[in-house]
Amino acid sequence: MAAGQTQTATTVLRVDHPSLWSVDEPVLYSMETDVLTDGATVDSTTVPFGIRFFDFDPDNGFSLNGQHMKLQGVDLHATQGPLGAAIHTGSIIRQLQLMKSYGANAVRTAHNPPAPELVAAAEQLYRFRCGNDRFRGLSFDTISGWL
Repeated sequence: MAAGQTQTATTVLRVDHPSLWSVDEPVLYSMETDVLTDGATVDSTTVPFGIRFFDFDPDNGFSLNGQHMKLQGVDLHATQGPLGAAIHTGSIIRQLQLMKSYGANAVRTAHNPPAPELVAAAEQLYRFRCGNDRFRGLSFDTISGWL
């Protein structure tokens, strides 16, 4: 492929009998992708993901993996209090742990893209992350990471 060109490759991932991500057990898988040129790796990335299913029903509310669940969330913006807008992973983890101790199981982020550190910590600490993802070309709130 010549410089400046784009090529798309598609693959199907099948996980037989997956362990489902849940608030009680946030099982995350990792997908590694390598780009090879003449047999040599020229680019590589690893993406964590959870496998789960959900439903919003007007009569029964929210369910995760077939189990009814009440979302109890907090609204967090891009700052870490007196630390300002700089990203401190330890501070994000502490903030999410505090929210969990208050009974929260969901986090809504601000209108700007959240820090990747916040997204990773939220998935690892048993949280749903809701965000207004207009920057991705969407004009509605989404729940990230659903497969």
